[in-house]
Amino acid sequence: MGSVLKFPGEPYVPACLEPLRLRINSSNVPASFHASDPQTDPSLVEQAMRLSTEVEKTPQPPEASPAASDEMEAAFNERVQYVATLASEYRRAQRIITTLQKENAERSDRKESRILRLKEEVKTKDLVILGLQKKLSRRPVETLKRILTGKSWR
Repeated sequence: MGSVLKFPGEPYVPACLEPLRLRINSSNVPASFHASDPQTDPSLVEQAMRLSTEVEKTPQPPEASPAASDEMEAAFNERVQYVATLASEYRRAQRIITTLQKENAERSDRKESRILRLKEEVKTKDLVILGLQKKLSRRPVETLKRILTGKSWR
């Protein structure tokens, strides 16, 4: 416990052990589990016991590992930087979204205008076709001769 507190530079006091009175098992093991249950794989129990003994008997170094300390500090600084820029990055993303929505609306408006213009062109051409069909139905033979000879309609 002393080396754990020494790492952040905190003094050891007996009250530090109070939260450790209640052992909390963070693994996902049901409360009804018993290692002596015949369905439990004995090799897993043996492996777990060996690892537990090894962890309990292996003394922790009195000094923190400089490499581990540097790695944790770098990860912490990276996280601080991320959190520090989160609000501004969010605002920037919101501005980009707003700009893209405006561009999309403008494109939609242009598309709608083009659709209306093309519909009007279709109506005009439909009228021309109807007029030509009427001329053809009144004098089909004469109209066909003019079409085939390439002479004017008028």
